[in-house]
Amino acid sequence: MDACVCLCVCLLLAHAHTHWLSHSCDTSHWVAMSGDISTAKWLLEKGVTMTSTNAVGHTCMHKAAQLGHADFVKFLVTDLGISPRRMEPDAEGKSPAALAAEAGHGALAAWLDATGETHVDAAWRN
Repeated sequence: MDACVCLCVCLLLAHAHTHWLSHSCDTSHWVAMSGDISTAKWLLEKGVTMTSTNAVGHTCMHKAAQLGHADFVKFLVTDLGISPRRMEPDAEGKSPAALAAEAGHGALAAWLDATGETHVDAAWRN
């Protein structure tokens, strides 16, 4: 099991306060850095949100995109309805797509850009 996933599971099982852990990342950020979708689904069942922002403006989409976890990013967009277009740039002005491109994940960056143009966030469908 990935160290980030272990951290998420252990903290939740210990009933620890799981928001704003080290580096101001919460469990959604840690699971995004692991790319583990099954653990993300488990965290969602436990009430963890996948839309929180850390101190430098990163959401779990920023973290997953930067590390090239395309399946995790697609899970956020297609299963959870989180639009890449709604992701604010981080403290340095970088979007998830920009972070992916900068880290050498060009296909993911292109997908985020293309998806962001056409995707309607589930929260805004009403």
